[in-house]
Amino acid sequence: DLPRGFRYLPGSARLEGAPLEPVIDASGTSLTWLLGNLGLGESRVVTYVTIPSIDALEGDGRNVATATGTFPGGGVGVASDVAVVS
Repeated sequence: DLPRGFRYLPGSARLEGAPLEPVIDASGTSLTWLLGNLGLGESRVVTYVTIPSIDALEGDGRNVATATGTFPGGGVGVASDVAVVS
């Protein structure tokens, strides 16, 4: 989820440099990209721009990213990371 007081800049998202808009929830803070199949050890780079508002001063600047996927055998994998804006 985006940190408090930050909004996604429409049209700014890129997947490996190519435009790819996310699905955005009603609150505007949760962005979702469907990245397709990844092989073992593969990764994808998603970049985007956010715009801070005055409310950003009251937040902690923590941008949490979570990736989920389904393994060929049916198991589910989850990974997450956090970036902090200061």
